Amino acid sequence: MKDSKFVRKSNFELLRIVSMFMIILTHILTHGQVIDNTNNGILSIFFDFLFCIVIVHVNSFVLLTGYFLGQSNFKMSRLIQNIDMVWFYRVVILIFLVVIIFGILRVLKCLRMFFL
Repeated sequence: MKDSKFVRKSNFELLRIVSMFMIILTHILTHGQVIDNTNNGILSIFFDFLFCIVIVHVNSFVLLTGYFLGQSNFKMSRLIQNIDMVWFYRVVILIFLVVIIFGILRVLKCLRMFFL
């Protein structure tokens, strides 16, 4: 029999993928203001019902991620790699905002937003 470290649990991974999709749908419904801007009564009830279904997937995603992380060993190199990746994307997004959206004149304001 194979060691449990090498056995892929595809049903849990599929549930994680579905949960990711539902989290994206939750962000579309709330931050995209789909629920707030719906004037039709039946459509508003449908979106509220859909929101009640998809909000559960945030908890299931966290639970499954904790399950997978609980079975792996802690590695300091993985932590450093994640911190480096976060800082890299933070700088890339800052440069994008400065050059494309805010323009060159608001560089100082962007730098203050970046370091606060």
